[in-house]
Amino acid sequence: MQAKMRASGMRETTIATYLRHLRAALSWGHELGLVTKLPKIQMPKRARRARQMKGRPITTEEYERMLEACAKVRPKDPEPWRELLQGLWLSGLRLGEALQLSWDEHAPLSVDCSGEFVVLRIAAEAEKGFQDRVLPVAPEFAEWLLATPGDSREGKVFSLAKSSRKLHGVSRTICLVGEAARVLVNRELEKSASAHDFRRAFGTRWAGRVQPAILRELMRHQSIETTMRYYVGVQTNEVARHLEGWAADNTKSRQPQ
Repeated sequence: MQAKMRASGMRETTIATYLRHLRAALSWGHELGLVTKLPKIQMPKRARRARQMKGRPITTEEYERMLEACAKVRPKDPEPWRELLQGLWLSGLRLGEALQLSWDEHAPLSVDCSGEFVVLRIAAEAEKGFQDRVLPVAPEFAEWLLATPGDSREGKVFSLAKSSRKLHGVSRTICLVGEAARVLVNRELEKSASAHDFRRAFGTRWAGRVQPAILRELMRHQSIETTMRYYVGVQTNEVARHLEGWAADNTKSRQPQ
């Protein structure tokens, strides 16, 4: 059964879900005496250990194509959608967080520009880790926020029309923009770019600039393991580049003058 599901192109996580339901049904049948012997179901190990992203980080060129494609998907109001994509690119915010982000200090998720640095104030109800937090933002996102005039800093940061702010609808529109821009992030699944691929791009860019502990703060991961799991490869490549540069410099210094 597992072999046939894999042959049809089904993902390991989906196969594991089917098997869990099957195991539950068989256990119920065994309790009622309908199944005399409970068969052993071997769960796919790859489903438990999978670390691969469903999508991939989009490139700067793909991001720019998506900005241009907003006019094709939203010909009547492209600017608010470009603004949202710019914010996602610069901030690494989850889409739900971006839609909640407000200039109002008492909002569940707000921007605070009153101190030396721009920070996010996140109430527990708006935070994936369920705790109040004050977190830094990337300098490029801080600069983008500060470009908004002081007298315009009220209400939601991203000015989508109220009728367009439902999470599912916004997510779908961004996917349509990805399709229109021909940005494919998973050829096997024929998956176009989504909002989360902007977050992946942010994490990948900053993984080469800062240490994992700082990246964890920027990504707002509850656990450092999550940061390491998805971005440690990028960090390893960066270390390898430094080592290669060090080796080249060391070789030159040993050559006779």
